[in-house]
Amino acid sequence: HHSGPQDPGAPSVAKLLWGGWHQRLGELAVQVRGAAAALGPARWTAGRPYELDAFQRLFLFSRADTIYGGSDEIQRTIIAERVLHLPKESRR
Repeated sequence: HHSGPQDPGAPSVAKLLWGGWHQRLGELAVQVRGAAAALGPARWTAGRPYELDAFQRLFLFSRADTIYGGSDEIQRTIIAERVLHLPKESRR
């Protein structure tokens, strides 16, 4: 257990790295599957709407990784201002 002060940039850096890695993993899964990636795991019918398989969910929902909890741009601003102590960005 570490009782010292936590690196203030660690959560932002971790989020940037995780979000980008998770998106690339989803993209790779779709690329490897090729055209089959567009098909659902079961035949679509009016009574049973389109379903996503695990790889399709990974691809689609990993898009949100760079948005929820603060966009990548916000995370980079936090790192620049709070960790690197760069001057605040002018906001118009």
